[in-house]
Amino acid sequence: MDEVDIVIFKELWKNSRITIRELSDKLGISVNSVHKRINNLVEVGIIECFFLRPNKLYPASLWVLLFGKSNSSELENKILKLGKKGNIFKAVQCLDNCVLIFGPLKDISEINNFTEDVVRELIMEDYILGIQANNENNEDTVSFSKLDYQICHSLAKNSRRPLLDVANELGVTPKTVKRRLTKMEKDGSVHTKFRWQPALGDMILSYMYLTIKPGISRQEITAYLSNDFNTHLLQYIEFSNLPNFLLTAFCGRTFGEISDIQQRLNESGKFKEITVNVQYKAYHFDTWMDDHIRNKAGIK
Repeated sequence: MDEVDIVIFKELWKNSRITIRELSDKLGISVNSVHKRINNLVEVGIIECFFLRPNKLYPASLWVLLFGKSNSSELENKILKLGKKGNIFKAVQCLDNCVLIFGPLKDISEINNFTEDVVRELIMEDYILGIQANNENNEDTVSFSKLDYQICHSLAKNSRRPLLDVANELGVTPKTVKRRLTKMEKDGSVHTKFRWQPALGDMILSYMYLTIKPGISRQEITAYLSNDFNTHLLQYIEFSNLPNFLLTAFCGRTFGEISDIQQRLNESGKFKEITVNVQYKAYHFDTWMDDHIRNKAGIK
């Protein structure tokens, strides 16, 4: 993997339905070359699948992230057990047994049970629970027709699926599918990304927990990260209950690149504390959201 692959990752992360032609134009390389690179990432298992997900299905629904160190001696089995509960979308296992658990909840009343389940199963003594702020999602509940839900279900685990195939499956025209999907994308009702296992390739994904110094705004920090680390910054997550905290995800080809990023962040003088964890493996699960979409789409 090289810098071109990193750019492809970043563009697919923003929108996994971006076309080969659009990527070709952005990168200045041939369509065939882009096609081969993406196919290779999929074939070796680095990219598991491209997915589409609605942003907000219930008025009070929210996303939470619980992270900290697990003391479990059978961590993978415990994560797989938690994944069956239907309220965990993604679990990340890091090299030092730190874990990140991403959960969609129907409302805030589910937080206590969610936290107790994760902490008990993974034997966590010190952890942080963040309620994800809506930095990328539309705050309004989505308003979908039955056809919209059917399109979401059809693209749920293959967002790059040709719209002609979707149309044939649903018995409508490709023009209708494109019109409905474009509307959902424009009004922020859905977003598309991919599931991946960077450890299967020569790429490193590092989650860095940044505690911002008093007097420095979160807006200043996000602008700084976007401007100074654009090449390697994959994502940052803000939390409504943790105003001086950011979770960031940086990708690099070597531990040296990750170490350099950490050093530059330290030298900026903007952070009270920086904690670095490197992803070892990610686990993805179906949740109540998948059941909700199937039910609304009329699929049994």
